[in-house]
Amino acid sequence: MSYPLYTSAVPVLPILKKSLMKNISLQAASRLQAPPLLPHSLSEATFIVFDIETTGGNPSANGITEIFALRFHKGVVLDTFYSLVNPETPIPGLIRRMTGITPAMVKDAPVIATILPELLAFLGDSILVSHNTQGDLTFLRYFALKHQNVTMENFYLCTHLLGEKMWPESPRKNLGGLAEFLGIELHTVHRAQADTHLTLELFKQILGRFSDIGIETLEEAIRFQGDYDSLSRISWAVPAETIADLPAQSGVFSLYDRTHTLLFASSAANLKRDLSRLVQPAHTPKKLLKHVVRAHTVETHLHPNLFCAMLEEAGLPQEKFSPPQWHMRALTLFVIRYLEDGRATLAIGSDLTDADLILGPIYDRRKAQEQVEEIAYAFESRPSRKKIYTFTQAQMEAIEATLTQTLQEAKQEVKSRHNPLSLLFNQKKRAHRSNQLQMLELLEKIPVTEKYASLLKVSGVISCRRLEQQDWLVYPVSHLQLGEPILVTGSWETWLQDTEEGQRLMQSVQQSSSDSAVPILHQNPSLCASVLWAMFAGKEAKKHGILSTRMRQEGKAPS
Repeated sequence: MSYPLYTSAVPVLPILKKSLMKNISLQAASRLQAPPLLPHSLSEATFIVFDIETTGGNPSANGITEIFALRFHKGVVLDTFYSLVNPETPIPGLIRRMTGITPAMVKDAPVIATILPELLAFLGDSILVSHNTQGDLTFLRYFALKHQNVTMENFYLCTHLLGEKMWPESPRKNLGGLAEFLGIELHTVHRAQADTHLTLELFKQILGRFSDIGIETLEEAIRFQGDYDSLSRISWAVPAETIADLPAQSGVFSLYDRTHTLLFASSAANLKRDLSRLVQPAHTPKKLLKHVVRAHTVETHLHPNLFCAMLEEAGLPQEKFSPPQWHMRALTLFVIRYLEDGRATLAIGSDLTDADLILGPIYDRRKAQEQVEEIAYAFESRPSRKKIYTFTQAQMEAIEATLTQTLQEAKQEVKSRHNPLSLLFNQKKRAHRSNQLQMLELLEKIPVTEKYASLLKVSGVISCRRLEQQDWLVYPVSHLQLGEPILVTGSWETWLQDTEEGQRLMQSVQQSSSDSAVPILHQNPSLCASVLWAMFAGKEAKKHGILSTRMRQEGKAPS
């Protein structure tokens, strides 16, 4: 029995017809170029709606058993493509029961390498549509590259991704579930032809919803869909000349979508440079890129220096993505949180939300992680997925002494906490004291070569160069609390040392109480993170004209 390929007589693209239909050398046409269709209206676009059946989920170990595709343009099906396919691998029983496709049905069918030239010609540069398109394309791209040396770059609209966004109330988001929710008549499922026609009916409903919400172009539809694969290949809708006209100056930018909903806001050392890089996949985390490519407008607020911009950033609501994760201006710290059940957690990172104690700064994260792992091993504590370790509060006190290299002082404090007479007649106190000493002696065996400090006690000044080279804003910092800045003309160091006002500022910083340090940390952890970065980032901060002078904890001389 023969299994012909069913297609219409509509001509294929001339370039592909010559190279693909005859299966000749494809070196000159080894990449199907991304279609220049994004600005076009949805009503004028040509779509290929398709479905494939496979023997499993991984194309390197599985094969395709059936393909059906149809060409859809202006509400009309123009032509179709169909073939059973010999997967050249066994069909699992579960797949046979699900699809009804048996080894006997595909025994004499063509293999995928045979039908690829005509299939790729049929697809051309059209917009592809299927349910769970990313999974289907994984197979098509794998075999197109393997057998034809062709990289498929078609854009696509996925009825699964779009259906999830348009009908979130649907109890099931698979093809049958969405069809049932929308009242679309169901036929045979898990066969390529029936599923393709069902996908087409769902897609028609999606096109209708696009019209209702004002999405008219393919570019807008792809941005609404929000898949990383497509978004990483298209730029945002913010005009290039808008970015080109921005000043190369510090400030804060805010990105808004087409409904003027805030997508992302951040400080920038150089607005023009940083915004030019933001939409590039090489410089932007995947999670953030999915938001910023939907930007239609950008608003900026200039600042005289980067630190001022960071202070504004610290007051902005950030629900979807934290700016320091993008611009990398945050210290790595030991972050300790005390829980209501008497336990405490320890993590290495820069998120200070709900922190009770912060130690650092950490300049060698790998070494710090190794130290924490040794401590956790000693206390038999296993980390969570996010590498968060949980200890008792008593253990955490011992760990703090280890990281700050104050074990001997901690041991002496435990020994002197109770007088010998009270211990003699109180077994519970003796046991508690013995347990504390054992923990400290256990941690003494773990080498901690770095000495970390409690950063809630940081005091000093932060001096930031303004646009005018000899003008400075000098901020007092008392136990991690930031005071109002003072404008200084000329050398800020000379001003601190030689003027009465500067000396009074230094004295007030040294004498300030630390009682409210923790509440301030809880009220605005982003502000605390910005202050710490300015105080400890060293060369990185100096590069932006941010200099600092820290006080020794005993409070007399700068360090």
